[in-house]
Amino acid sequence: MILALQAVMADDVGAIRTGAKLKRAIDHIDDLSRELGEPPFGDGRPYDMCRIDWFDLRNMLLVARVVAEAAMRRTESRGAHQREDFPGMLADWQLNQTTHWRDGDVELAAGRAAAAPRPANAAGATETAAPAPGSLGAAGATAATAR
Repeated sequence: MILALQAVMADDVGAIRTGAKLKRAIDHIDDLSRELGEPPFGDGRPYDMCRIDWFDLRNMLLVARVVAEAAMRRTESRGAHQREDFPGMLADWQLNQTTHWRDGDVELAAGRAAAAPRPANAAGATETAAPAPGSLGAAGATAATAR
């Protein structure tokens, strides 16, 4: 099952994406999740590797679904996220995306990128990440400010 998930992520959610590929990936991830089932395998005793593997795979499927859904909703190309069906960048997408797991479903939210404080460096300056044009929040340029 892990190999099937790896293949779907590489083929349909890789560097070059389309809406059709992403939809196919989400459907395949859903099929794998149903195949995995709800109750964990194993007897539940400490170090039950069968049960641990079930939880690992469940988490892999959840992360894969979040990545695919976020990519599906992002209707532009930016950085490592390249959509063949949306080749340009849009100012509306110069924001951060957050995910929440609510009631068994993925909830995505978006908000403007804000400057994120960074720890002080060896020279006693603090660095603040400021969104640069065409960047995503903390991935933008950094400016050092003295204390």
